[in-house]
Amino acid sequence: LSMLIFAYQAISKDRKNQNQAVTKPDAVPTPLPEPVKPEPVTPPVDTLSARERYLRAVMDDSRALRLVGLDPQAADPSRGGLTLEALYVSLDTTTSITLDKKTGKLLATAAHEDALQADEFNEVIARVGREDTVKILSALEALSDNPDRRMVLLGLPGTGKSTFARYLALRMAQAEFDRSKNITDLLPGWQSGALLPLVISLGRMAETIPTDCKKGRAELIETYVTDLLKTDERTQDFASHLLTALQQSGGLVLFDGLDEVADLSLRPLVVQSVEDFAQKYGKNPASRFLLTCRTYSYRHDSRWQLTGWPTHELALLDEEKIKRFVQAWHEEHARIEPARRADFERKREALLLSLQPDDRRRLHEIAPFPIILTMMAVVHTHYGELPDTRAQVYEKCVDLLLVRWEVERPVSGRSSETQKRTIVDALGIPRVMLDRALWEIAFKAH
Repeated sequence: LSMLIFAYQAISKDRKNQNQAVTKPDAVPTPLPEPVKPEPVTPPVDTLSARERYLRAVMDDSRALRLVGLDPQAADPSRGGLTLEALYVSLDTTTSITLDKKTGKLLATAAHEDALQADEFNEVIARVGREDTVKILSALEALSDNPDRRMVLLGLPGTGKSTFARYLALRMAQAEFDRSKNITDLLPGWQSGALLPLVISLGRMAETIPTDCKKGRAELIETYVTDLLKTDERTQDFASHLLTALQQSGGLVLFDGLDEVADLSLRPLVVQSVEDFAQKYGKNPASRFLLTCRTYSYRHDSRWQLTGWPTHELALLDEEKIKRFVQAWHEEHARIEPARRADFERKREALLLSLQPDDRRRLHEIAPFPIILTMMAVVHTHYGELPDTRAQVYEKCVDLLLVRWEVERPVSGRSSETQKRTIVDALGIPRVMLDRALWEIAFKAH
């Protein structure tokens, strides 16, 4: 965790010197074809039922927060649990756009790489109120308003890339499942209609690529998705219909975690497969595509970059978003345990005070990272007050990640069977050995 904090500061300073533009790749974009939208096809009743079960599975998988092991209440179904839609905070990108005051037309687009420093980015945001032609793009706007209908979303570790993808999938599934719900109410700012969501873990998909594969293609993703749905009893009836539905009605395809492809030699194959898949299913003008990746992994090797896909980078949380999350966090806990409402209100105020710049622990410097802010909220809510020193706060957060956070993975490659293990258990080494390695890395990074 210490390595993460020091590394992001070093990377940010290095980027300032490079002065790179991030709004568009150098490659000339290859626009997706824009054919006439086909007439909607009404599926038979059994297909509709299978589709509903698929959407319900997407909602169930996307809604639950991944806090089992961290939050003592997360694994207790009788409490209702914390939900993503209740705690989600809108994320901004580091991209600003300038609009003509009279016509409202786009004049310029600029990316702020130094915005990875939260305090500097807050200055950019503060100027928005004084200059009505300047607007900071949210992640949702960057995707929704994108004429290319495809986008790469970059970000530092723990800045909310996967959470953004899951939130999109959740809201789309809710709107598709219950047509009485308006997607613009569920997802304010979304400019298109509701779409069938499909979340694809690129790390898991890469594990299924044949060893003799020489070129990535759409069929690799199609096979992975179909097999994955078949192994889940909730979605197996829709396995043979999903790809047809994407072609006929369009969909929102979310490729999550290019950086999670462990075998580096496979990443070019994954990139080729994603591009081919988007070209094939992008023939439906309603379809949209999002790929997430860590910033460094994507930028340091051109072979991993997608040709012609506009690129935006997530900004850290500003002060207002931090307050909004802390407020929502404690309101949800009060909803789950009404008898402790007064206690949670006290804890909310105490946590907000600890995140002020005048606090000697300087926790406000790391609070802009969503994952760290969440861990501090867990510690403060369920494990007593935050420790008295910054080092002890770090230690508690690292302990949560290594010992309490349970990672769920398929058993023997069968996605229908899963097992949960802590990171320490998965590594299979004594905790003291891991601690010593982390201490050395943190010392050298410092």
